[in-house]
Amino acid sequence: MRCLPQSVAPQRLSDSPPDLVPLLLARATFGYTPEEAGRVRSVGHDAWLAEQLQPERIDDSELDAELTRWPWLARDIRFTIGKEKFDPRQLRSEFKGIRLLRAVKSKRQLLERAVEYWSNHFSVYIGALARIFDDSAAWRPHVLGRFEDLLIAVTRSPTMIFYLDNHSNTAGAANENLAREILELHTLGSDGPYTESDVRELARALTGWTFEADKESPDFGGYRFDESRHDAGPKEILGISFPAGGGDQDVLTVLRHLAKKPETADHVVRRMARWFLGVPVPDEIVEDGKGRWFETDGDLREVLRTLLSEAAIACLAAAGQTSFRRPLEWLTAVYRGSGAAFPEPAHAHRLAQRLGQAPYEWYSPDGYPDDRASWVGLMEPRWAAASEIVRGSAQAGQAALATLGQVVASCPRESWAARLDAHWTGGRLRPQEVHEIQAYLDALPTETPPEAALADACELILTCPSFHEI
Repeated sequence: MRCLPQSVAPQRLSDSPPDLVPLLLARATFGYTPEEAGRVRSVGHDAWLAEQLQPERIDDSELDAELTRWPWLARDIRFTIGKEKFDPRQLRSEFKGIRLLRAVKSKRQLLERAVEYWSNHFSVYIGALARIFDDSAAWRPHVLGRFEDLLIAVTRSPTMIFYLDNHSNTAGAANENLAREILELHTLGSDGPYTESDVRELARALTGWTFEADKESPDFGGYRFDESRHDAGPKEILGISFPAGGGDQDVLTVLRHLAKKPETADHVVRRMARWFLGVPVPDEIVEDGKGRWFETDGDLREVLRTLLSEAAIACLAAAGQTSFRRPLEWLTAVYRGSGAAFPEPAHAHRLAQRLGQAPYEWYSPDGYPDDRASWVGLMEPRWAAASEIVRGSAQAGQAALATLGQVVASCPRESWAARLDAHWTGGRLRPQEVHEIQAYLDALPTETPPEAALADACELILTCPSFHEI
C-alpha cells in the first residue's frame, strides 16, 4: 500500500488564480469527472447550476434502467412486507448500497447531494424497514422545494415517528423525543428561542401521531392520527395558544410557524452551508443564503442556487479554505473519477461501513458530523479501500486499472502524475504532491510492469492529503 504523508492542517492549494470548476464540482457533486467539468465549461457555471436545480429535466434513464434490477424499490410497502419472503438484513444492506450507487452514477448530482444532506439533517437510523420507502415518499419530492413542506413530510414520516418513539407518545404519558428534536435539531437549533415548557407542550400536541401498523389495512405503513391516544386539552406552544380539540392540526400550525422563524433560517442555512461548502463558511455566504430564504419563503432550490453561485465559490477560493472530505464523499469521488465498475450494492454498503459512514447508520438524531476532527483519525480504512478499488477485490469490485490505463495510454510515464491529477481532481492536488508521485514513478526500475506502476501511482493519488479535501 503506497501513501504520501498525511497533513491535517488546511492549506491553500496554489498561489495561482484558482479554477472554480473543480471547486464547484467538489461541492455540488459526489466527485469530479472530466465529463461534468466539460459540461460546466461549455454552458457556464450559472447555467450548469440551473440545469442541476431542475433535475426532472435531466435524462437519468441509464441509472433508472439499472435500478430495475431491484424491483422492490418501486413496490408498495404492504406488498413487500406482507406478500414476499425476503431477508430484511440483505434488503437494508442493498438499500444503503443503492444510495451510494445513485450518488456515483446519477446525472442528477445536485439532487443526490441534496438528498444526502437532508437525510442527515433529519437523521434516522435505519433499524426500521419502513425507512426504505421513506427515501422516496418523504425526502426526495421536497428536497428542492419549500422547507415548510419538507418539515411537515418528515415529521409525518412513519420512520421518524418510530425512530423517535412517537408511536408510544400518548395522552397522560407523553414522550418528548420527537418534540425536542423538531425544535433543537430540525428547526430552531440547540440555542433557539424555546423553553422546556415548549418541548412538553409540543409533545402533548404530538400525542396520537403514529403510523398504521395493521398489515391488512390499505393504509399500512402510512401516517395515522390516533385520536384515542391524543391529548385534546388546551396548549400553549412558542407563545401560541391552542384551544382544546385542535387534533393534529395544532402540530401543523406549529411546524408552519417554525418554518418561518428567523432562527430556523439561521440554523438551517448555516448547516446547509457547512455541509455543501465546508467548514468554516464565510459569513457573507451564509447571510446571502439567509436573505434568499426570506425572499422565497424558504425555497430550498433558491437557497442552494445562492450557496453554490459563482460568487460564493469564488469567495471560498479567495479565502483559501478547504474542508475535510467525509468518508462517503471520498469513496464516491474515487469511483466517479476512476470510472471503475461500481460493486454490488451490498458490497458497497459494507465498504462504506469500514470507512465509518454508511448511509443511515448514525445512531443519534444529530446526524453524521461535518467537522475535520471527527474524521481525520479514520485514515487507515481509506488507504486499504484505495488499494482494493485500484487493484480490485470481492468487496470493492473490478479493478479500476483498466479504465485508468486508458487515461495515461497516450502519454509517457514521465507525465503520468500530472495526467492522473487532471483526470481525477481537475488539477487540485498540490504541486508538491504531484512532484513526489512523479518522482516515485521515475525512480521505479525500468522493468516494472506498467500495470504495477500505474497501480502505485493511483494509490498515491488517493492517499494524498489534497484528495481528502474539498
